[in-house]
Amino acid sequence: FARSIVNRLWFRFYGYGLVMRVDQMHAKNEASHPELLRWLARDLVEHGYDLKRLIAGLVSSRAYARSSRWRGEAPPS
Repeated sequence: FARSIVNRLWFRFYGYGLVMRVDQMHAKNEASHPELLRWLARDLVEHGYDLKRLIAGLVSSRAYARSSRWRGEAPPS
């Protein structure tokens, strides 16, 4: 349950889930960053499913603050 919440919120804020398709979380559909997903899910459980805390952590991260604009000469393939 916690992994699913984390994945859906990650998808909501970053536009792409740690597990894609977000509605197909099962053993054969692995996360792109499984350690991060496990850590965030464990942290969510340890703090009593505090969604405000989880959201604050996601939106205050350096990853969330990054621009989506490519500033190099040619965009990567």
